[in-house]
Amino acid sequence: MVSFACCHCVFTTKVFTRLLKHYRYIHSAVGTESNIRCNIQGCQWLSRNVRTFRIHIKNRHKDFWETHGKIVPIQNNSCEEDLQSDNDDPLDVGEVRENAPECDDPPQEDCELFDAFKEASQFILGLREQYKLSDQSCSYIAEEVSDILGVARNKIHVQVRNVLVDNIEEDQFHDLFEKSDLEYAFEHFSNVKRLKSYVKVNYDFVEPIEYVLGRYSSGKPKCMQYVSVLKTLQALLKRDDVFAEVIQGHNMQNGTMGDYCDSLNYQNSKLFSGVDPTLQIHLGNIPPKYRSKLHFIQLVGLCPTEFTTEFGMTHVLAPLIDDIKVLEATGVDIEKAGNVHNFKGSVSMIVGDNLAAHTIGGYQESFHCQRICRFCMIVQDDLKSHFRDTHLVPRTKESYDAQVEIVERMPEMAGVYGLKRNSVCNQLKYFHVINGQPPDIAHDLFEGVVPDVMERVILHCVSEGYFSLQYLNDQVENFPFEGFDKTNKPSKMATQISKFKVKQKAVQMWCFLRLLPLLVGDKVPIDDDLWDLVLLLADIVEICTASQVNAALCEFLGDLIESFLKLYFSHFPDVSMKPKFHYLIHYPKLMLQYGPLIHCWTLRYEGKHMYFKELSYRTKNRQNMCKTLATRHEYYNAWMRSKITYLVHDNIEHTCGSLTPVRTLFNQIQQLLYPLLGRAESVYTVKKVRYDGTWYSQGCTVAVGFTQEKFVEFALVEICCIIAGEVFIVCQKAVTEGYRRHFNAFELTLGGAYIVKRITDLLDYYPLSVYQIAGHNFVTLRHRIEDNHY
Repeated sequence: MVSFACCHCVFTTKVFTRLLKHYRYIHSAVGTESNIRCNIQGCQWLSRNVRTFRIHIKNRHKDFWETHGKIVPIQNNSCEEDLQSDNDDPLDVGEVRENAPECDDPPQEDCELFDAFKEASQFILGLREQYKLSDQSCSYIAEEVSDILGVARNKIHVQVRNVLVDNIEEDQFHDLFEKSDLEYAFEHFSNVKRLKSYVKVNYDFVEPIEYVLGRYSSGKPKCMQYVSVLKTLQALLKRDDVFAEVIQGHNMQNGTMGDYCDSLNYQNSKLFSGVDPTLQIHLGNIPPKYRSKLHFIQLVGLCPTEFTTEFGMTHVLAPLIDDIKVLEATGVDIEKAGNVHNFKGSVSMIVGDNLAAHTIGGYQESFHCQRICRFCMIVQDDLKSHFRDTHLVPRTKESYDAQVEIVERMPEMAGVYGLKRNSVCNQLKYFHVINGQPPDIAHDLFEGVVPDVMERVILHCVSEGYFSLQYLNDQVENFPFEGFDKTNKPSKMATQISKFKVKQKAVQMWCFLRLLPLLVGDKVPIDDDLWDLVLLLADIVEICTASQVNAALCEFLGDLIESFLKLYFSHFPDVSMKPKFHYLIHYPKLMLQYGPLIHCWTLRYEGKHMYFKELSYRTKNRQNMCKTLATRHEYYNAWMRSKITYLVHDNIEHTCGSLTPVRTLFNQIQQLLYPLLGRAESVYTVKKVRYDGTWYSQGCTVAVGFTQEKFVEFALVEICCIIAGEVFIVCQKAVTEGYRRHFNAFELTLGGAYIVKRITDLLDYYPLSVYQIAGHNFVTLRHRIEDNHY
């Protein structure tokens, strides 16, 4: 007799319908359930909920459904006898068994696990916070659902009564159809106040704390909202998935830096390198692929801008600083499996644009003063004299503290040192702003250096007659952008020279810089010096956006930046050097201090801002907006943390999947797939597949290795498939003919041998696109890929 096994846990059963109920009750998470893998006859189709899973089986596996999916009445307690041996010999759900028990009764233990109030509260809370419905809408939905359940119950009552009226006492019959717990739950939560009260008691809800900073002349308080860091950390670490990631860590080897935990600042930190027996963490212990998810970005506080200006960062950040001091000294305790784990931590870095960084760091907020840099002591007049930090005087903790002491005694010295006050964050034991404020490549590069340089180079090319602005716009409009490039394609620009500006969003600017050589490179002479500015800048951006770096690459970055700045200001000597150009000089050392700078940029936090913007629009509440937004966000966080899959959510998704007979594929592909399939004769192929948030599809190009000449080796994706729950891609290797500097691209010859790669075995996760220019195939990297074994 065959058993059916859950694809998420060790549960097995001999009744298929019971497996469906197990998925529903055990692995459900309010409308978005853990992905269910079909596995019938090797089918790897993924479903987000039991309803679509059932529909898939009915449509695609009719014979299996006829055998195992039909609901029939219990006969002679056969179901009860069968269920007693549920954990014997679990087999694949797709195997057909004989003598299947004719039973679809809800198992007693599953019914006991079903918490009507928990299910109803998650459903309504999800509508309220995920889809940002108003309280009135949620109340209406809850009332209607309760009424619909009541009508359905009454209809079943009548139908069953007609069948059993002669075989059961009237009183017993009516007792069977009392109002269900689910009806009571929805009726109860039709009052949103009851929903809020329930969530505060039964979820890990962190209540925002209101602090009164001052008062208006009318007596009305000026308030800010603070969300306790200590309580947020406790709520996060209670989750097993977060706890496991923190315990395991994600340090890299071979001198490669993949995150802050590999950086010099982390290694030199007294807190993280101490010998205290307790485990010491910071939020960066969570790998970047999870940390970048918007729902994992935690809210600390909300305060109106005018209050920040009026009362200063010292008062606004005071509650946070007090909590961090406790975290540094005593930490937080988390109990797991009867053991108490103590976690200590501190602030690793404060990320923000330059104005915010200077405000929090206590520096001058004006970038027209003499000292415009928070990394060194250079003055405005000397900016063009230094294109490397070798001879610059760096700011240190000691010099910062000494200068702050002078400025506190003599405020007129603030302009001399570029410092206005001591940062409130320096009250912490293990943090100082000198080593805690990384640059932001989003604002420095994509909203600063890149548009300035591209604007000047494009106008130079137009003045030289290489192409017109209209031609550039036509190229942008008609270029066959593919994949992520299509999503981030640049917008059209002005066609009049007097009005021409390169204004794009950060990701559009990134795409525009990468692909400009392919758009117009064939029109530009190969010996044009200014064209080298674009190519040098593209190299700099490639390294600054790399997800893995090392010391040698940082040193090479310094050489590139020096060459770029010398060339730029030699061609434009009358152009003043903006602070963002100067900050580039410090990038090599800052990359060593903080790790890959792509993990320090602000774009993900700006993405989080969109949540609050949309919520403020939907709530239409202008009375104490900060309290409304902070409270709603924490309800959202509580809902997210209640899900089974908080970190690893929808790890694999796909579209248009089907079982493909292997014998219909090319012989070479058959030979590659059969060792992976075992006895199966079909492979589950999909049109597109998403793994860890990145989509792969037929026609995209992936990096699979390095050639003997140390060029990146590419392969064109032919088939995406899922085998035993893992994503594989069948690729056709391309021959890398070389790197064509003028086009900032590798030239490929397509049509090589077929290979099969696990998605996790790729040299780099990011899928690229091949573009054909004048009969040549080109692919441009999004970020630098290094051979860490070379």
